[in-house]
Amino acid sequence: MRVVGGSSQALFAAAFGLSSTLSDGDRSTAVEANAAPLHVELVGLAGVGKTHLKHRLLDHLGNRCLDIMTLRPRIRHLPFLPAAVWRVAPLVLHVTSASPRRWVTLSGTLRRLMVYSWRELAALRAWPRPEFVLSEEGWFHKLRRLRRFMRPGTTYADLPVLVSTRLFRPDLVVFLTVDPLTACARKLQRWGVRVTPEELVKQYERSAALGQWEEDDLTRIDLDQASAAVGLRYVELNYTEDLDLLEGLIPILEGLRGQ
Repeated sequence: MRVVGGSSQALFAAAFGLSSTLSDGDRSTAVEANAAPLHVELVGLAGVGKTHLKHRLLDHLGNRCLDIMTLRPRIRHLPFLPAAVWRVAPLVLHVTSASPRRWVTLSGTLRRLMVYSWRELAALRAWPRPEFVLSEEGWFHKLRRLRRFMRPGTTYADLPVLVSTRLFRPDLVVFLTVDPLTACARKLQRWGVRVTPEELVKQYERSAALGQWEEDDLTRIDLDQASAAVGLRYVELNYTEDLDLLEGLIPILEGLRGQ
């Protein structure tokens, strides 16, 4: 496990600007001051266990936790749409000119980003109010995809939406990694394909041809840059080694939440 930002107590102190040793009264005051739910985003390659971990967190936290991906924009959410568009629109100013083919991809990325923003606005007004909001490949993941269309040298400090508001910055990014063969086996199982040495080799070679095994390093670089630029907190967990991820993750979440 790798935690960027310190221990759960240090993360908690950084979140609320308090000392790391808190009385029960101080803790309650901090929670009341931080009424918005704690936003946790899961990122990682396909097959690392994001969905499995999300379901375990939902089971463990119960009605204290909301899966943002279960929210679908409805008529009652229309009042949030202008705010979602307003927060995504400034990002277009950082986009470079591109071929028509790339603009099609870009428009799809912006649309998904706007829908996700809409869901976040709806989650903040959910009732009963959740203490934790989970997203799988949410805001940070979509910003990473958007950066490929931006001017060379654009950093996370240049992205106005990420810097100007905490609304769209996750309180904690959980970065899951796993050894390549385990990831390949999990993908084959998900697709209903029998896991054999031959199939594992084929899947590994297909993934290698797509450059997926270098993606973890690129994600780690982006997380470090976002951490340095805007103070993004993240924890890196290896799902091969950390068999019971909840044992290490739950104290961090509860510490950030202040309970």
